[in-house]
Amino acid sequence: MSVEKIADEFSLDLIVMFGARARGQSIRASDTDIAMRSTRNLSRDDELLIAAALDAFFQMSICAIFERRALSSWGLSGRTPR
Repeated sequence: MSVEKIADEFSLDLIVMFGARARGQSIRASDTDIAMRSTRNLSRDDELLIAAALDAFFQMSICAIFERRALSSWGLSGRTPR
């Protein structure tokens, strides 16, 4: 499944990769840090399904962040899950 299909299925209007992989400084053991914002409230099951779909897409471990404080600290306001 493509990132676009994942975004459409879960009403994600923002997906941001950050951390070592985004900076091109990852090592073999690095995970992939991704923050997301949805236009609807997501259940915990939805969050796990999104993380699993992104794991499969990137073929590596995903650390997904859905928390308002984390998004806000990067200036990414708006409706977020929880």
